[in-house]
Amino acid sequence: ILRSTSGVRSSNPYVYNPDDPDAARTSAVQVLARSGRLKSMIERVNEQLARAPNAIQLHQALADYYKADGQRDKARAEFSTIAKLRPDDANLRYQIANQLVQDNQPAEALEHYKAALKKEPALFARNYYQIQNAFQQANRLEDLIGLFEQLDVKSLGQSYYVTNLIQQVMND
Repeated sequence: ILRSTSGVRSSNPYVYNPDDPDAARTSAVQVLARSGRLKSMIERVNEQLARAPNAIQLHQALADYYKADGQRDKARAEFSTIAKLRPDDANLRYQIANQLVQDNQPAEALEHYKAALKKEPALFARNYYQIQNAFQQANRLEDLIGLFEQLDVKSLGQSYYVTNLIQQVMND
């Protein structure tokens, strides 16, 4: 399961889909964590990364393993490495931002969200509330508005996202 699935998630992580191979991957990593084999997997992936330091899938696997092992700082470091290796991959940057938000690091997620949305504005529709909330928690809602000024708002798909944001700013 771990080899046949990608570490890059293209679907909403909050929606369970039994046919989603990434859900199977997450479950497999959790089984490894419960079995006590996670430490040896981490060591193995680190050895592989010594031979292939630019392998995105290895960095993603290592981040998943660190996260399952409770080593959130190391997982974030792996996500940072992935972002440096593929700075123009919008889906990957979006995923990194979501992981940071899940780890209660909304301020660190903002640059990744901004980079992802500049490349692929339609990503905003995947979970606009989480993105808006991350900017709001970091007291940088103006940055999100500034980002919208740079984007073709039509590419967002729904005008609701923009009107909701405007309403939120007016209420504050």
